[in-house]
Amino acid sequence: MSILKLLSTSKYISGQTIASRLRVSRAAVHKQILALRARGFAIEGKKNLGYILHGKPDLLSQEKLKTGLVSEIVYRYECVSTQLIAKEIAMKGGDEGVLVVSEKQTCGYGRLERKWESPAGGIWFSLVLRPDIPPERAPQVTLIMSLAIVKAVKELYGLKLSIKWPNDVLYGNNKISGILTEMSAEVGKTNWVVVGVGLNANNKISKELGGIAASISSVIGKQADRTKLLTTILRIFSKDYKKLVTDGFKPFRDSYVGFSSFLGNKIKVSMRDNIVTGTAKSIDPDGYLILDKGGKSERILSGDIVINNRKGETA
Repeated sequence: MSILKLLSTSKYISGQTIASRLRVSRAAVHKQILALRARGFAIEGKKNLGYILHGKPDLLSQEKLKTGLVSEIVYRYECVSTQLIAKEIAMKGGDEGVLVVSEKQTCGYGRLERKWESPAGGIWFSLVLRPDIPPERAPQVTLIMSLAIVKAVKELYGLKLSIKWPNDVLYGNNKISGILTEMSAEVGKTNWVVVGVGLNANNKISKELGGIAASISSVIGKQADRTKLLTTILRIFSKDYKKLVTDGFKPFRDSYVGFSSFLGNKIKVSMRDNIVTGTAKSIDPDGYLILDKGGKSERILSGDIVINNRKGETA
């Protein structure tokens, strides 16, 4: 028995009754009520009547998230970063399929450790993988995760998002999702991969990110079903991931190109120690960006793209 179950009757229930049912003190009841309010539960308290639950927050349903290759769920209402938790699990030998998900993050981060705002209402998760692929193929995991996101949103809401290689999902010029893939490898062997996703679902976009970021709810004009959206992403990704491991990125290449938003544009690609310019020509069967540099082609594994001198925030 829990406080929430006792409050689910839509009637006032006294603090003394709750304490008696749960075999705790009135002070302990009051402390739990305050904690639930802090998590978004609308609980009213009235003298001589007790407590009543008016509304529940938009929380992910853990029972429904165990889908596809998800073998275990590590759920947090709030954490520093799902990516940090998932990497620790991977380093300690955690199985493939461990899903770390949180309602909000206090220090979410993306590529090059850029800060990622992660308030309640978004979808923030990391997934532990152990693909039997060489290390140079690990970036392909990012590509099929971005495909899973755009396919899931199209399936559920009929909305066509676009992909900005290698790790951004956009609506127009506004970023809706970013993907971060980190790994441990040795020569010829991938030990583990952790793919992390930040997806703006129902969360409010801060003024600082206005005109740069958007959320699913702001685009479709209603609240997204976050649990259904995440389970759909996981279902699609799980199927595609298995095919990626056995068949490579080639079967996904045409679909990826079809969702790509930048091909044909003159771009700059910023890498850790180099900046190259040219025209984004295509994505090859291995997931590399093909850049046309005045008639000469260059294959690029990863980097930050600047399109028409406008830098999108990267994950």
